Order: sequence, then C-alpha cells, then structure tokens
Amino acid sequence: MKLNILFPLVISLCVSCNFLDNSLYSGPPRRDTHNRDRPDGNHQGNNPKDTIAIAQIDTLLFYSSVEFDKSYDWSRDSSYKKEPFSVSYYQNHQKLFTLNSSANNCISPDADTHHIIDGDLYTEASDRQKTYIGKNGETILIFDSRQYLNGLLTTRDGSIYTLASDRDGEGFSLRKENTLIFRRDTGKIFGDFEDSSYGSTGALYLDLGRVTFCYKTGTGTNSRYYVVYDAVEESLDAENRDIDDIKIRAGKVFYSPQDQGEYTIQDARIWTSIQSMPVSGYFYGRNDDFYGLYPSSAGRFPVKLSKTEAHIFCFNDYSFAAYNDPQGSVVINDSKGMRLDFEDCYLPREDCITYFDNNIILGLSQKKSQSYPFIALNGEKKEIPIHGYICGVAVETRITN
Repeated sequence: MKLNILFPLVISLCVSCNFLDNSLYSGPPRRDTHNRDRPDGNHQGNNPKDTIAIAQIDTLLFYSSVEFDKSYDWSRDSSYKKEPFSVSYYQNHQKLFTLNSSANNCISPDADTHHIIDGDLYTEASDRQKTYIGKNGETILIFDSRQYLNGLLTTRDGSIYTLASDRDGEGFSLRKENTLIFRRDTGKIFGDFEDSSYGSTGALYLDLGRVTFCYKTGTGTNSRYYVVYDAVEESLDAENRDIDDIKIRAGKVFYSPQDQGEYTIQDARIWTSIQSMPVSGYFYGRNDDFYGLYPSSAGRFPVKLSKTEAHIFCFNDYSFAAYNDPQGSVVINDSKGMRLDFEDCYLPREDCITYFDNNIILGLSQKKSQSYPFIALNGEKKEIPIHGYICGVAVETRITN
C-alpha cells in the first residue's frame, strides 16, 4: 500500500465546553420526533387518519465500580487479588447488578479490565493458566493462555472478535469467539482500551465492513508495519520509519507524523473518528514542550493543553487535556483556555472520562479510602456510596419507540 503521511488538517476549536453545566440531552420532545416515512415509501402528511410513529432518543450514563469490605484499605491494597471484592454496574445511577469475586471467575479488581461497549459491561480476568472474558457477569469466552485484551468487537451477526496480548510473552492472538484465527509470536499492536483515539472497542474496529487492526514488529526505524483485515495480513510500505500510530479509514492508511514545523511529536495519535483527523501527542521543540494537538494545516501552531503529562481527548469541534496534578487534584484544561480542578482525588484511568452534549463527565476516586468516589456531571458531584473506586464511565444513546 502507498504511504500516506498524515499532515495536520483543519480542526475548528471555536466551541467551548459547558463544564458540567447542562443536563444530558435526552433527545427532542416526543411531539417533535414523528417518523414521517411510511412503509410504502409515501410521505406522511397532516392527515389525522395517519398513524404516527413516535421515536425518542434516550441518553444513558453507565459506569462500573469495585468495592471492598470497609475494613480493607484498598488504597494500599496490601492483599492484592487476595481480598474479596465485588463489581457493580450502574445505569443513570441505578445499580443494574453486583458480582462477587467468590462466585465469578471473569471479574478482576483492576480498573483497566472493565470495558463498557454499547451499554454492556465486558470484563476480563486471568488465573495461572487461562483467561476469562465476561459480559454482564456471565463468562462468555475462555482462552487456554494468560492474556489481556487489546480490543473486543461485536459484529452485526452477533459474532465476538477479541484481540489479546500474551501476559508472559510478546505475542498476540485474534479470535472469533473461542476460535483462534490469527496468531503472531512477536509484535506490538497499535491501540488498546486505554487509548481514547481508538474508541470503546479498543484496537479492533470495522473498516469497510472488515475487522481491522494494525501492528508492528521490530523497534525504531527497523520496524516493519502490517494491517490485518478479517484475519488476512498485508504488509505496509512504511520501512525505515519510527511510527507511533497507524489507523485505517475507508480503506486508506494513515500514519502519525513525527516532525512538523519546529516541533517533534512523541506518542502521536491520529483521531480518524473525526472528519478533520487531528493529531495529538507530546510536542517538543527548541524552546518549548507540552501536550497538545495539531489545530490546522501548515503554518499554524499546535494547541497547547498541558505542561504536565496528560490524557488528550478530541471531539468534532473541541479538545481538552486531563491529568492527575502532583498536588493531588484532577485537572481539566480545554482548548479555549478554561480550567477545572477537583481537589483530593485522582483519575484512575482514561476510560473514567467521557464527553457528551457539551458536558465533560468524570468518574473520580478519592485519595482517602474512607471517602466515596463520585461522578461529576451537571455542576454536581454524585457520590457513589461504596468503599472502593470507579473503573469506567460511558454514555450511550438509544432510539426507542
């Protein structure tokens, strides 16, 4: 395939975020959501005899948590994976279910093993020999090796694809259900669940209807790069380059740039889910260094979001950085120069932040184990009365009749 070097494209950053000020948009009023398409293809008018189908867009907030007995100091976690725990899953602050570690082999107290995809909670756990994948508390897949998930994708026909790396090695496996369909003993996968530029399904995604991911072998300029479509590997024409990120969109290959203008970029990420495809990362030059993103085409300076190591989030017309401040606060800096601070708490992982309808939604944990974690939304902190922490948050929209 041809090498398409991704240069900075135009991204508009003219809309500021209403930091937790507005209620989540729950869709237009039912009176404004008439379905005017008849089964026969005719337009539905104002005839009172017409049957009107009503659609409502429901907005749902999901999050998961881990809870321990009140006597256990989970912030120290001196009995890691030996102390009993429970996992709970919530929808709009209502608990959907709770799973106890004594009765479930597919849950773990590690926050990065919780994945919210299309409103379902997928979990992963490993023992000394096997890996267990769960969906809403039910074990659905078992691998005969110790691995961790880089991606999980459910297709329209209900098939479940997983991409998992070895815990005790450098290889990885692509499976359809429990069947191995692609395997390499060495290689580094581009993307995972901890990288927001890849979306909720992690390193696996659909492109032109094909189950897709990219990986590399080797290091630095000696690396070789590959794309895998539906378990069929293709070599990419990108030799003698040290590339941080590769993504496929509409069959085209996009590579993260390494140098642009006066800056070099480390840990660059391409946001192909956004039409303008911004590039974020750590920028450094002769006189400055920061975490930010490319805002526009050549001749424009990058947007500077943080001097501290930060998670970068990009959306259609908005971006922000989130990081744990050394003084013990969680800080949000946005592309309009606004700043938001949450004192005496920390951000457990990147998946504990999401953005919807001009609202930043956070699931934060307290520094002190005796304090409750909370969801920050609509200008308020909603405490979750558990002795533990939040593992991830997500917003889903669903059309109901």
